[in-house]
Amino acid sequence: MSLEVLNAAAACVTVVLLALTTIAAIIQLRHLRASNELAAVLAIERDFRSPEIQSALVYVQHELPQKLNDPAYRSGLTEPGYVDELAHPELILCNWFNRTGSLVRTGLLKEELFLNSFGRLVVYYWQLLGPVVAVFRRTRGDSQYAGFEFLAYRAGIRLRAGQSGRRPTTPQAPLTNPWTTT
Repeated sequence: MSLEVLNAAAACVTVVLLALTTIAAIIQLRHLRASNELAAVLAIERDFRSPEIQSALVYVQHELPQKLNDPAYRSGLTEPGYVDELAHPELILCNWFNRTGSLVRTGLLKEELFLNSFGRLVVYYWQLLGPVVAVFRRTRGDSQYAGFEFLAYRAGIRLRAGQSGRRPTTPQAPLTNPWTTT
C-alpha cells in the first residue's frame, strides 16, 4: 500500500473516532443534565415539605385573607428595607415560588418537571398571594416576584390547555368515591 492510501485511511479513522467521541460526550451531557434536574426537583420537593413552607402554606390559606384587611398589616409590606418574615410569613412562600420560578425561567429546571407536580398549587397560591405581590410592588417595583409571576402565568396556560400533569394518552384508572353526597 502506498503512503497516500495509509494517510487517507488514518484520516478516515480519525474522523470516525472524533464523531464517536462527540456522540459519547453529547450522551454524557444529557445524562448529567438529567441528573442535575433530578437533584433540583428533589431539593425543591424537600424544601416544599419543610416545616417552614408547610406552616406558611397554612397561614396563607387560613389567616392571610383577614390580615390583608388591616391597613397596618399591609403597610408593613410597603415600608422600605427588610420585611420580617415572622410578621409576614406569606413572604416565605413568595420567595420560594420566586426562586423556583427563576430556575424554570432560566432553563436550569425544566418547566414540565416542576409544573407537572406543582402547577395547580402555583395557580392557587398566586390567586391568594397576588394581592400581597401587588402591595409589595407599590414601593419596590414591578420586577418583585417576577419568577413567581412567570410560574403562575405558565401554569395557568397549561391548566387551561388541560395539561394537568397526566399525559392525554394515558388512560385514567377508575376511581370510586363512596361519599359522593358529602
